[in-house]
Amino acid sequence: MIFIPTQERGNEKFPLLFNIPGAMTHLVVIGSSTGGPPVLRKLAALFPEDFSAPILIVQHMPPGFTKPLAASLNQVATLAVKEAEEGERVCPGMIYVARSPHHLLITGIPAVSTMRLIDEDAAVAPCIDITFRSAAKIYRAGAIGILLTGLSVGCDGTVGCGEIKRFGGTTFAQDRKTCVVPGIPEKAIEAGVIDCEAQVEEIVKRVVEMVGAKT
Repeated sequence: MIFIPTQERGNEKFPLLFNIPGAMTHLVVIGSSTGGPPVLRKLAALFPEDFSAPILIVQHMPPGFTKPLAASLNQVATLAVKEAEEGERVCPGMIYVARSPHHLLITGIPAVSTMRLIDEDAAVAPCIDITFRSAAKIYRAGAIGILLTGLSVGCDGTVGCGEIKRFGGTTFAQDRKTCVVPGIPEKAIEAGVIDCEAQVEEIVKRVVEMVGAKT
């Protein structure tokens, strides 16, 4: 595990919003591309059934493939996994897979956030940056970004992680030595927007420690 020196996050400037007892204050967003599905299966199986935050997955995939991916992850995860739907409320302890060819956008406030499926010009669809940026704006210091294996197309994921850090959140990248294609995490690490590079087991362990269990 490698901790990467980065600029000060500025948590005092961008605190957790709407810190109401019982309300969600964290959101985990995961981005991946080439080689992603096997790693996502491994990662999904590691989260405990009492994990309290919602998890959004953005995997670069052609249309028609993200629903089978969600079904595949649901077979191994202790948390329920489904493909994201337009206007659906984000619920704690759920895993949502962005629906290709749309981009997944988060709106609202942490206590009551919803998912929007939008069409916007981007190098790839679904786009990691679009989801990560919206997560940062809504969840601020409670946003947790994770970049996994994949070919970096237009540096997808780097800008999003930069926004998460700008709002005080935390970012992780899969250990490049374990990636099928290290482009996505490598670009983000080189840009200085990753807090910790580690194997997926260690990433999940640290995220679970940060978020905690359902109460």
